[in-house]
Amino acid sequence: MYINCFAYNAEKGCQILKTESGCGYSCPFYKNREELEAGRMKSNKRLASLPDERQRYIAETYHGGKRSWLETAQKAVSV
Repeated sequence: MYINCFAYNAEKGCQILKTESGCGYSCPFYKNREELEAGRMKSNKRLASLPDERQRYIAETYHGGKRSWLETAQKAVSV
């Protein structure tokens, strides 16, 4: 069991595969919190680079009209 995986919950186990124990480093979903955050930053930067019309469509369709990726992408640029 690898408790440093982002999906591991001490009370419920793996939240991705819904098992009581973690499956370890060989799991295709395994990521530590740093890897998870890096992936999110990359996704947010990609979304922020899309044309405004496409961003608006994605925001309205999947995020209740909010473009939360813009805040994260701006933080990544300023760092």
